[in-house]
Amino acid sequence: MAENIKPDHPVKPPRDLRQELTDKLVQTLEQGQIPWDKPFAALRAGLPRNMETGREYRGGNRLMLMLEQADRGYTDPRYGTVKQINALGGRIKKGEHGLPVELWKEQPFYARKDISVTLNGMRVKVFSEKNGRAAVGMPTDKDATLHVKTTDLRVQRRTEQGPQHLSWDKARELDTWTSRVHTVFNVAQCEGLKLEPLAPTPTFDPVTRGESLKEAMARDGLSYGEHPEHAFYSPKRDQVVLPPRGAFNSELGKEEGAARYYGTLLHEIGHATGAAHRLNREGITGGHRFGSEGYAKEELRAEMFSLFAAAQTGIPHDAERHAAYVQDWAKVLKNDKNEIFRAAAEAGKAVDYVLAKEQSLQITQERQASARAAEMAAEPAQQPESAQGKLKTVEDIGPSVDGGLNPDAGKPTGKPPTLHDALEASGWKRTQGGSYEKTFLLDKEPNKGGEFTHGKGTVEKILNVNTQSSGFVIAQGWDDIPVPVMDGLSPTERVAELDHAAKQLLMAEHGKSLGVTAIRGKGEPEVQPEPPAHDRMQEALLRENELLSKQPHELTFAEFATVATAQKLGPNHGREWAVFNGSAQRGELMGYAEGPTANDALRMMHKNRVNNALYDNMPDAVHPPGMEPKSMPPQQVLDEYPDLKEKFAPAIEEHRQMLAKEDRKAAEYREMTEPSAYEKAVQNFVANGGKEPEARRILDSEMAGDVSPKALADALAFHCFADAVGADKLAADILAEQNRKVLDKEDRKAAEYQVMKQAEQGAGKDKSNASDRSAEKSSEPPEADKPERPARPRLRQSNRKAAAMER
Repeated sequence: MAENIKPDHPVKPPRDLRQELTDKLVQTLEQGQIPWDKPFAALRAGLPRNMETGREYRGGNRLMLMLEQADRGYTDPRYGTVKQINALGGRIKKGEHGLPVELWKEQPFYARKDISVTLNGMRVKVFSEKNGRAAVGMPTDKDATLHVKTTDLRVQRRTEQGPQHLSWDKARELDTWTSRVHTVFNVAQCEGLKLEPLAPTPTFDPVTRGESLKEAMARDGLSYGEHPEHAFYSPKRDQVVLPPRGAFNSELGKEEGAARYYGTLLHEIGHATGAAHRLNREGITGGHRFGSEGYAKEELRAEMFSLFAAAQTGIPHDAERHAAYVQDWAKVLKNDKNEIFRAAAEAGKAVDYVLAKEQSLQITQERQASARAAEMAAEPAQQPESAQGKLKTVEDIGPSVDGGLNPDAGKPTGKPPTLHDALEASGWKRTQGGSYEKTFLLDKEPNKGGEFTHGKGTVEKILNVNTQSSGFVIAQGWDDIPVPVMDGLSPTERVAELDHAAKQLLMAEHGKSLGVTAIRGKGEPEVQPEPPAHDRMQEALLRENELLSKQPHELTFAEFATVATAQKLGPNHGREWAVFNGSAQRGELMGYAEGPTANDALRMMHKNRVNNALYDNMPDAVHPPGMEPKSMPPQQVLDEYPDLKEKFAPAIEEHRQMLAKEDRKAAEYREMTEPSAYEKAVQNFVANGGKEPEARRILDSEMAGDVSPKALADALAFHCFADAVGADKLAADILAEQNRKVLDKEDRKAAEYQVMKQAEQGAGKDKSNASDRSAEKSSEPPEADKPERPARPRLRQSNRKAAAMER
């Protein structure tokens, strides 16, 4: 009879989300339609983002969610996994189906099955690695038990040719990325969520916003031209060319024509971001001919750029003008399932680039407007006028265009000052090598300083600086200290930034060693601040630098508000505040926030940073390659946000356990490495000129008899084991150690006896003689039975009290 063999169940292959999306897009493109030619009014509230972390989805995930969001008409752009939804107190509505997204996770080389790691010849399991140190344990451990240097570990890879030995740095090349498909649900698919309401949808004017983007890119070096019929970007001239505005208006009407004009402008600006001096995208720098595959790929990136930018700027996306590329896009996507994800990722970077340039322009304009308003309020109503008309200030005129040298610097010619003029006016003199140098006077305490500065009240320091497009470079010894300057500043403002940075550099280098009380350029009036006021100012400066050296989430809100700045944005920006870590002029832009007051904006940004730091430390958090999780906020910061403590309780508990574990290990290490009280006494004796054998003979002799702590302390002081002050403590520690050893020995003997007794009882159960049965029935234990804990051996009389106290 033939044996029935059940067929093996086929293994279901993992879901290929990229292929699914590509097939869907190709199918639509081959039908002559553009998949993203949709009404994206639902995206006015922002791009798709995670409901728990607030992070925007990027790359292909952004495109997928945008398309689904437009199809389903969701007005809230927030999504979350089932786990995140449950953590926010919500649940998914019955019958709802989620949307797939990709989550990439790095797989380090030591997690591979063909890799083995050894420490001193013993195989170990590597749990993590950071800053040249690895957390390791035994292969069966669930947690790390030891932290070692990666240079102490040996890596071996199994290959068909035999074992391959690798250095730790070389093995890093075997790191890989693995993707996993997760399902997310929109807010509209859930109920009971405890989320803050969305900020009001900003109202965008395409014309105003389009002009803002156009001017921002013009400051980035992009020029503009006109062509009667065509719109294109010329990489050779770095120029965007568009048909006249009237061509759009005559075809569509004034309002719709203006929107179409700026939509076309946005698409061409997307091409311009690929220039070599910007994002250096191969689609622009590669010189691809019209109709080629490379040309079609670049058009796809510009199309994604205008699509993503439309959701953030309100400038309508126009897909109709690019319908000619439909078949080319279908061919490109069909050949490579990863192409749409690459295109979306590069388009996202391009959008970030342009919006950052626009933000820099707006902040500069608002700061200059404030400065002009302050000047006008402070100056008399009548301004002096020259024969050529009213002289304009630097802020009125704007930055110099040619940047050339002006031999008549400082003369009232009515022309805008150049950077050279501004440097000369501030005391920076041009050298023969083309750089500039300036002498600074440091007012100091006369009783401080070295051989050449001691006794002097003022010393001179000369700094040398070179100019560059992004700012200045100060030559300091063998180092070059960059001084970046924000775009859009006038020459006078640029030099003011340089002077401020130069004085900070001198204060940091010489302030403490010389006792500097003031720094000024040579020729500037001497300022003699009162010492208490200066001390407070210097202390405040040091305190500010100390706070700026920390991450925002490591500061309490009061500390954060001391150094951070909220800058009010214009009405056409779409957000209310720009928040900087530091001053608005020299600080780092952290992001944007909402709120009726600057303090509300700072609070929102601070809480967001604390939230992100806690999210980074969640047990299931994933970090991109090369990016370590942020440090944990200290306890005083966590106490300011009870809702975040509850939300990220797993991260806080894991961190607490880690700290407790490290404390235990540190205590164990100290116990292992620190000498005992007995050994300390021996070391003291040897340090005072005695011999080690003699020290042990004297100590053992003194402790052999009936000795009290006071008597032992007197003996230790007499024999120079310790001074009179430390002898009492050392004697008590030695006697306590001895008593612990006696008790530990007793406990071991008691444990051994218990094991032996249990073994005897087990063997006695197998015997069935009458005497054993009668003994079992008897309620009294046999007289021959020993007590469960043997009697302690008699302690030396000198240690009886200490032993009794320990028990």
